[in-house]
Order: sequence, then C-alpha cells, then structure tokens
Amino acid sequence: MGKLRSYFQIIVRFLGTGLVLKILSGMMLAFLMYGFIMLAISPRQTILISETNDKVRSLTPDERTLMADAEGYDLLKQKAYLISRVACANDDSIGLTMDLSSGRIALEIKGVILFERALIECSASPYFKKMPDSSILMMTASPHTVSMFRSTIVKEPIVEKMAPKDTSEVELTDFRIDTSYREPAFLVFVLDNGMEIVLKQYHGVSFRDQFKYGSFIFREKMNRIGHVLYALIRGKVPPYTPRITAELSAKDIRIIYRALPQHPRVSLRIL
Repeated sequence: MGKLRSYFQIIVRFLGTGLVLKILSGMMLAFLMYGFIMLAISPRQTILISETNDKVRSLTPDERTLMADAEGYDLLKQKAYLISRVACANDDSIGLTMDLSSGRIALEIKGVILFERALIECSASPYFKKMPDSSILMMTASPHTVSMFRSTIVKEPIVEKMAPKDTSEVELTDFRIDTSYREPAFLVFVLDNGMEIVLKQYHGVSFRDQFKYGSFIFREKMNRIGHVLYALIRGKVPPYTPRITAELSAKDIRIIYRALPQHPRVSLRIL
C-alpha cells in the first residue's frame, strides 16, 4: 500500500494535480458509460439465454396457428398454466399458483386449493412484454422451484416458556402468544430460472414498519449493486432479474410464507 501511494505521488508531481484529476474524471465517465451500455444489453441477453435454455417441447403447427389469434393465444396460455398446475399436483408438498390474468394467488396440494386470495395490486417487469409469445408459453408450461426466500417475516415463530413445576403452576401459566406487534410482511421468492416474485404488505404500514421495510429494500439494492459491479469489473454483462410484484394483506403474506415448504414449486400465468 505504501509503494502504491508513493507511485501515485510521483505521478501527481510529474503530471500535475489538474491533469491527474481530469484523467481520473475521464476514467470514471468512461466506466459509467460502459456500465450503462452493459445494463442496456442485460435484459436482451437474459431473453436469449432463457430461449436457449428452455427445455420444454417446441410448439406444434396447430399451436403456432392459434398464436396468430388473440383468443387462441389466450387459450394457449391457459393450457400452459393448467399443464404446470398438473405437474405441481404430482408432488406431495404444498405449491404456489399465481395467475396475473385473473389476479389470484393460491396454495395448492394435489390439485386441491387450500388457500386463495385476490391480489390487491400486481405488476410485472417490462422484460415479459419483450419476450416472444412462444417463450412465454414455454416458460409457464412447467412449474419453477423456489431456490431461496428473503423476508422480513419469521418462518417459524418460537415462544419460549419456563416449564411449570407442578399442575398448580400450569393453571396460572398464560400460553397466549403476544400479538401486540407483528413484523411487517415483505417476501421475495427467488426462482430457479432467475426470476423473483415479490409480495408486499398493502396497508397498515406504521413508521416502524416503513423503517424496517426501508432497511430490507436497502439491503436488496446493495446486494444487486454488488452483483452488477462485480460483473462489470470482470467484463461481463450484469445479471438482469425479471420481477413480478404483488400486494396482499400482511396476514395473507404470513400465511403463504409459513405454509410453504423450503423449496416449493410455483405455477405462473403471466399477462
């Protein structure tokens, strides 16, 4: 570190402070332009990778004919969604289904709906509008596995109590859970294909909840910026994360998160 500092001081003395600042400013501007170009390329490259890696069967001639018609394409999307749900029904664990067309989200097992709610608001990244219709069909025709969760919610809340010494203490012990404060409900599903599903609490967000949500979002953005900078330094296109965002009540988000297994499967129908 000392040698590096001495080299820098020699350069400053030789070139002058003003010229060195101009060179550094030019390098920073060039890096920013390079970053903007790579970020602009990222969504398109993600689309190409998804098309290349898609292992679902190619469309039949009849399906390609239906795609030319708006109603036919809608039927194909519904068919792909049902095929995905049937694949999820073969599992013995609870899965998640999300239909952006009808604005519904549900927990299912073996094809039986255990819990269903209407999405208060929902949106999807512009990425999905740029994807070819055939790629949308192929992507939604099979379920995706959740590789990890990121959340402000405790997955399995634990209440610690001292064991009573005798039956008289049992009667005096209050086993009710303290519900005076519930943590804000914000949940991110990271899917195996790189997509993310974000469930946000719709209402009842206090100042304390907003602060915790702000901290959660700040960590999310810092993590994303770190991945982008790491890719740019290595001369690679930064990863692009397509995202579906939906709003529900805090109670419903907690129910969904705590009901799902560690790596559930998700069936999607995108607009």
